Amino acid sequence: PYDWVVALESLTELSAALDRMSPEDRALLEEKYLGDRSYQQIAAARGLSIKSLEYRLQRARQTIRKFLIREP
Repeated sequence: PYDWVVALESLTELSAALDRMSPEDRALLEEKYLGDRSYQQIAAARGLSIKSLEYRLQRARQTIRKFLIREP
């Protein structure tokens, strides 16, 4: 019955974690996961190689994971 409360708390935590990220890392995650764009599309738009984009996305995911699990 209170699943919506848990979902709202999760969204609030995710939003707070995104707010703590650098604008560049946040934009990459938003393009990939909210914009549903392929690596090729993002890399081409940003003038990056696929490998460089993969590295940056990996770093951004690690950063947000730290914020969400509250590592010191």
